[in-house]
Amino acid sequence: FWTRISLCHPETAAPILRSHEPKSKFSYEHLKQWLGEGLALSNGKRWARDRRLLNRGFHVDVLRDYVPVYNSAVKIMLDQWQQKGVECGEAVNATHSASLLTLDIVLKCIMSYETNCQNPELHSQIEDYHAAVLKTCEIHVKRVSHPLYRESDLLFAWSALGCEFYECLRISHKTSRAIIQERRQELERSDDDRLQRSSTRHLDFLDILLSVRDEDGNGLSDKEIQEQVDTFLFAGHDTTASALQWTLHYLATNPSLQEKCRREVQNVVGDSEEIQYQHLNEFDYLTQFIKEAMRISSTVPSVGRDLTKDTVVDGYTLPKGTYISLSFDAIHHNPAVWPNPEVFDPERFSPENASKRHPFAFIPFSAGPRNCIGQSLAFDELKTVVASVLLRFKLTSKTQNIWPVPSMVTRASEDIMIQLEAI
Repeated sequence: FWTRISLCHPETAAPILRSHEPKSKFSYEHLKQWLGEGLALSNGKRWARDRRLLNRGFHVDVLRDYVPVYNSAVKIMLDQWQQKGVECGEAVNATHSASLLTLDIVLKCIMSYETNCQNPELHSQIEDYHAAVLKTCEIHVKRVSHPLYRESDLLFAWSALGCEFYECLRISHKTSRAIIQERRQELERSDDDRLQRSSTRHLDFLDILLSVRDEDGNGLSDKEIQEQVDTFLFAGHDTTASALQWTLHYLATNPSLQEKCRREVQNVVGDSEEIQYQHLNEFDYLTQFIKEAMRISSTVPSVGRDLTKDTVVDGYTLPKGTYISLSFDAIHHNPAVWPNPEVFDPERFSPENASKRHPFAFIPFSAGPRNCIGQSLAFDELKTVVASVLLRFKLTSKTQNIWPVPSMVTRASEDIMIQLEAI
């Protein structure tokens, strides 16, 4: 038996969010076969060391160089949409497009790994990886909901579900090893310092993983590098894909708000041929819209923590060993925090309204010391992609009665289909 407490208000969640209590074994232990002790799942001194070492990979000077990559990747998607959605008059699958686009971006940005994963005519190892990740998430949710499979690695391994899970792990780990091996070979061929920017690509996250040293001069082991690559390949694309597909859905279902976003983007971008880094901080209303999309369809529904000591929350003492579910989705829909929480209203995030709320009222990337290291990258990517879409197309929803489905990330009850009209 175990005790589970769900926290659904920012004031009650705050003590746990501000703490260093470890990620829950109940929620995440089985994922370590896939992601190991990567930054998302590690705890204690290992997590603190890795977070400190990897922060460099998300400095503003690094993120600035990613914007041209966002632009080139989204152009591939938009050209495909032009052909299918405008010239052929068919609805486009925003769910599928968002997932492949964000995977393409994370591979190109943080791994400098070129693929054709957005091209549906070219089957590749990356396409197999993409399918394996989606299936792994689905299997994990089924496993933690099954009392026998959750408690017994042996029974799970012998099951059909377990066989499918381990085949997905084989594919995903094969992909991450190939990416690392290609970079090692590139560095061995180069006579330059691996941390010097070359004429052909930017400094990326994988460069830092292979080169970083702690205070004692120790680098990451091969196993540690692969665990971080597996973690960031998954977390860097699947969560952003969820946020992107829901943002596109709410644009398509709110035409007047869509037009307001478009006018702002047009005014900010002016005669520029593509989005520039300096534009991103000027997208005030678009940022409010994206945040509201991430509130009403929370990218990650919840995270779990295990209490290592008795902890007082809202006047109650929760005993050591309690499993705490920090329900971001419930916090984002709590009517005591968000009046009329099911109404889509970007004005909730105007500076005036946002200043009146608890700082943990909106936590799509968690909060406190365990917040998402890549949240600035994700927001920059979302703003660049959505702004680029608005400059080329008007969006109309072709999907009826759709709702969020909680999983490892929030998915849609069915694929989001959108009709396009060229601007």
